Amino acid sequence: MLNPSDVDQQFLTSPGLVIEGPQVDPVRELLLKFMGEQEAENRKTLSVDSVPLDESGLRELLASQCWRAALEFTTRFPNSTWSRSGSEGTESFTHSQDLTGLVLPNSTPVQAANFYPDTYPGRKGSMVPFSLRILQAELPQYMGRPKDALDNLYDLQRTSCKQEILLVPSACYLVSEESICSLETWKQHKPISNRWSLKPLGIQNHSAGVVMNKGLLALSAGSFDEAHRHFIAATKLDPYNSVAVNNVAVCLLFLGKLKEALSLLERIIWKDPKTNLQEGLLFNLCTIYELESSYSSQKKQKLLELVAKHRGDGFNISCLKIG
Repeated sequence: MLNPSDVDQQFLTSPGLVIEGPQVDPVRELLLKFMGEQEAENRKTLSVDSVPLDESGLRELLASQCWRAALEFTTRFPNSTWSRSGSEGTESFTHSQDLTGLVLPNSTPVQAANFYPDTYPGRKGSMVPFSLRILQAELPQYMGRPKDALDNLYDLQRTSCKQEILLVPSACYLVSEESICSLETWKQHKPISNRWSLKPLGIQNHSAGVVMNKGLLALSAGSFDEAHRHFIAATKLDPYNSVAVNNVAVCLLFLGKLKEALSLLERIIWKDPKTNLQEGLLFNLCTIYELESSYSSQKKQKLLELVAKHRGDGFNISCLKIG
């Protein structure tokens, strides 16, 4: 292993990005294509020029999920006051966070704190947070490769010194047959030691998490009635959990109750769009629209208008299955 003391510090460089031109807002582009120039102009999101040129401005962009504007912020102002005050690690992590949120084909090398003794005196080991490693392991499931994501999580489990890990079978895009396959693959793996926790993403109530796991196992076995009962029980234990509600809708779809599934998803999204405009819910709702009628395009455009009001430029428009 390379010893940091053997490396001439003058040859070390900070991570950086080369971004040509401003980042395009994909939601605005869809509005322009399907709704016209007026609707596109009415789309209001935060930009680099609308926030303070300091750390508070960057945090504001990230909180609004304006990933593209945040990425532009870190490239346009790499030498601003907030980065000169010893925040190189913050800037580097922000690059990684923006790129991960955008799912862009860029990789971030593992950075060791002991290679930057002036910035991180006395610190050793990787500067990459464990949560980012979990996110990297999960990414393949959002790219249609649930088996790869599961393998990544098990590999992370074997090599990690942490005591807990989130193992997440596909709980959002359950309409996909590959998601059922991922659950079956999960059942074939060797049993997990009791010291590892198994919790579906988004579950805050422990009892609801246990019930959700039972529902996922029943779903993988094709027992849709049983899975539906478990997911209904999970929503009663944790009424605000959209993943549980989404899985109820999926079970209804598999049970041939398309209208009920459609009504359930529409109700939860339109009732609280700020919270429930999630890619998994929208993907399933748009899929049901396609199954329900030939007027799915008009209904998807209504969802696009809702997204334009409540989501930033980092929103993944592919879940709308439009254009």
